[in-house]
Amino acid sequence: MTIGERIADLRKKNGFSQEMLGEKLGVSRQAVSKWESDAALPEIDKLVELAKLFDVTVGFLLGVEEGTGMQESIEQQQENGSSLQADADCLQMNSDQPKDADQKGSAEGVLEDYLEKLSKAEQTSQKEAAESRRRSRRRYGVFAAAAGICMVILFICVVNLRREMTDLQNQLYNVQASVDSVSSSISSSIAAQVESILSEQNSILTQSSLELESADYVNKTVIMRLEAMPKETVDSADVILFTAKLSDGETLQAEDVSLDEAGLVTARIELPMENDIDFYLRVGDNTVWLSDEGNYYNDLMESLVPTFVTIFYGTSYGDNSAAFDATMDLYVSDAESEVVKQTDSAPEVSLWLMRGEEKIQELDYEKIDQDDEDILGCWSVTADFELNAEELSPAVEPGEEFRVAYEVDYGNGVVFSGTTDEYLVLTDKGGFDWETDASDVVSSTYYVDNY
Repeated sequence: MTIGERIADLRKKNGFSQEMLGEKLGVSRQAVSKWESDAALPEIDKLVELAKLFDVTVGFLLGVEEGTGMQESIEQQQENGSSLQADADCLQMNSDQPKDADQKGSAEGVLEDYLEKLSKAEQTSQKEAAESRRRSRRRYGVFAAAAGICMVILFICVVNLRREMTDLQNQLYNVQASVDSVSSSISSSIAAQVESILSEQNSILTQSSLELESADYVNKTVIMRLEAMPKETVDSADVILFTAKLSDGETLQAEDVSLDEAGLVTARIELPMENDIDFYLRVGDNTVWLSDEGNYYNDLMESLVPTFVTIFYGTSYGDNSAAFDATMDLYVSDAESEVVKQTDSAPEVSLWLMRGEEKIQELDYEKIDQDDEDILGCWSVTADFELNAEELSPAVEPGEEFRVAYEVDYGNGVVFSGTTDEYLVLTDKGGFDWETDASDVVSSTYYVDNY
């Protein structure tokens, strides 16, 4: 019989319902139900209360003792203790009288029996002189033994539970690995089709396009033009709102919104020239986020700005090749650039010799207009200079890099800058090695100031 079955049997014999037993023990009816179905074990203090309530021992509830009542068990222990004490007193009195060998052996045998009985009766107590202390220790010994048994049972349950949890985790890991394997086998094109279908079903538009209509590089503004066809018929442009949320959180609203007879919405909005703008269109009570339509920055930079090409070359001379005669050519093609068309001044060019990230010398240059169609660029600048490692201060360390940086300023904050792909590196022997960035195409880096 399990612990739960014993509790249920004792409850029924005492005429208690599960709810009544729960009230007496200060727990819910569901807790009692879990005990009786062996879904949970009572706490140690609840086991003691159950034993008192049903007049049984905790050992009986745990299935480690026969069915003896609590009071009967205590009285029996008291009687055993008195008998053992009387035996001990008798042996003490007889020990003062002379005895022959047989008597002595018999006394020793009785003493051994007494000590054996006393040890069994007082497993968890210390020997006390007073009878009341022995009884008290005996009671505590019973409770301690019950608690120990409960702890052993709980420990075994915890160990088994942990083992089961480990097995379950391993099973879940295997299932997840299988799911991941199946998921990875799904074609990306199928996933894209599903996403497209869901997006189309959830969208309030049948089609839309958002394009850069014009750019003002001087004032750093652009005009974006939206065309969209709502799914539902729209009677008036008054229920249409086209907005843009800037990177700093500010929201701008389009003032120019129109609706033609076919239901096509056209809207224009003026924005600062920056990236990371989110666009939204509200039609009636519904709003759609034009998530893929606002990344115009790359096209803006690549198609409408000047083209720059740098060439850095020269020869070494002197002891250990510590000196270098260098030439830097910068070719600029800006005839078709919208940036240049919107400026009304000739650009100012600056060149610097760079030691790592530090500008160490501004270079003089000659500007040349290019008439030869075979040469890239509408104009170019050329600078000749000498780089002598022995004359630089502080002293140059092996591995230091030297490049040429350029800046082309068209005015009104429109500034392009970059560095040469080629560079010089000081060697351990004190000379220069020629290096270039890993690239098969001659290119330059540039940016527009204040973008």
